[in-house]
Amino acid sequence: MNEEEFRSSLFDRDLDGLGSEFTYTTRMLVNSFKADGAHLNKWWVMTPINWSCPCCKRAKSEIVRLNKNNFLTRQLHEHHDHMEQIVKSLFEKFSTQRNQVVADKLSEKFAVKTAFSLSAYDNTVICFDCNKADTDAKKIVGANKYFSFSP
Repeated sequence: MNEEEFRSSLFDRDLDGLGSEFTYTTRMLVNSFKADGAHLNKWWVMTPINWSCPCCKRAKSEIVRLNKNNFLTRQLHEHHDHMEQIVKSLFEKFSTQRNQVVADKLSEKFAVKTAFSLSAYDNTVICFDCNKADTDAKKIVGANKYFSFSP
């Protein structure tokens, strides 16, 4: 099957488990918003058509909006705990303060992997608005740059 045949096969249906700018639902939303096209990111494509945000509970069709270029913006983000960045930063700080090498790349990998066990929550795909709300809330309360609210 070539690309054109694949696109035409999506004319009146969606893909199970994936979103796409060529699927029926996307094309219908583009038409209803009178958009010039769709701007999707990888998380949008990698989530099923019936996905909903675990924070605000909105369905994909409720999250979309027109951007300044008249494209239908369809953006999801992977919300994550920043423990890996904290552990890596501390590892680099303590490693560079020594007169002799006390850690190598393998040690660094171990430190980063242990950060997973210290994380407050698993990485979670959430909508653009909820991800932005996390950023805004951190500014309001003056949270540390590595802090993230749990989804």
